[in-house]
Amino acid sequence: MIIYFPVFYKALIKAITLIMRIKQLHNNCLLKCLLIINTFVLTILFSCNTDTKDYYEGKLVKGKKIDFDLADKVSTGFHHIQVYDSLIFCTNVKNHLSINVFNLEGDLIDIHRFNAVGPDGIGRFKGFYIHNLDSVFLVNHHAFKLYLVNLEGKVKMTYDLRKKDTDIGSIAYITTGSPMFKVDNMLYLPAMPEIEPYIFNYKHKRLLIEVNLQNSKVQYKLGYPTQMRKYFLHGSFAIKYCCYNYEDSLLTISYPPDNNLYAYDVSKQRLFSVSDSESQYVDHIEYPINKPSNSSYERNLFAVQQDFFTSIFYDKYRELYYRFIRKGMSKKDAKKHLQNPRKGFVSDRYIMVYDKDFNLLHEEKMPFLQTSREVFILQDGLYLKGNYENNEDKVFFQQYIYHR
Repeated sequence: MIIYFPVFYKALIKAITLIMRIKQLHNNCLLKCLLIINTFVLTILFSCNTDTKDYYEGKLVKGKKIDFDLADKVSTGFHHIQVYDSLIFCTNVKNHLSINVFNLEGDLIDIHRFNAVGPDGIGRFKGFYIHNLDSVFLVNHHAFKLYLVNLEGKVKMTYDLRKKDTDIGSIAYITTGSPMFKVDNMLYLPAMPEIEPYIFNYKHKRLLIEVNLQNSKVQYKLGYPTQMRKYFLHGSFAIKYCCYNYEDSLLTISYPPDNNLYAYDVSKQRLFSVSDSESQYVDHIEYPINKPSNSSYERNLFAVQQDFFTSIFYDKYRELYYRFIRKGMSKKDAKKHLQNPRKGFVSDRYIMVYDKDFNLLHEEKMPFLQTSREVFILQDGLYLKGNYENNEDKVFFQQYIYHR
């Protein structure tokens, strides 16, 4: 039950005051009456709101479930997903040489394979953007290359992502929760610095790669908020997630250790905070206040114990933003995870729902969700991926619809 106590309280006081005036009671009697009411209402307030914030608007309602038949050909883990022309295009975490195509009923209807070597070789790609079925952009971030191909694998154009005359590059970091986007003749690739950003005191902006598709010119843009630059950001702390809202021409950004949501005006190169609403599920994020250890184990041990904000998605059909949270592990569980990281990061996941103006509307735990990159949005709702136990031939996507 949603009770807006401030509104209820003010209305009740006004009503009692009016009644007392009508009856022309003594002021002392009125004061005693108001004190009793105040104590009663505050008791209800604290007894009903001791653990969670229950005054958000609306709720997420479960809908249908789509089973994806993998047909022994596709891994159960997806690295990148894009919905295009009523089809769902996916790459999986074990094969970065093909794109799998599913229909809206979950049937695998096609597999587009690309060449690793040869005249049309692109190596192993991570991240893609389908502009149309004859213009598909693939990123080989290790080689600093962007390829324009068709779905038959023919390379039509190659772009060098390493900016000319620079010693410090920017590495494209493309996932479902941080996809490429195209504005006119410019293609934008979310990225991360080639070198830990604190080393050069954050003076280099390396979080967004701008590629001019007409003249192949490359620019690096977007840095970190002022309050984050005083720390030794590294690894997971230095990553960011983003989504582009074509209606408002704004890039919305989720920095993992920062509670705030940000927006970036690409044309004006202006970064600004749009929401500081705190999550009830994030207890504490400890920033790295000292230079990170030379030991990768110690760095990772510190990072996996932190709560992090992850992917951010814009739902154009409902004008909503979805932001995800990954809870940190206990130190004991973190050590177990680092002993066998191939099992994946097993941790609680939560979703935050914002309206178009970045007001926080709702928060909820997603008990089956393993990663926030296995997500897509259709006209009929948000879909989150889950795995079936002891069945590697199928996965499911659960529909959620936000109702105010």
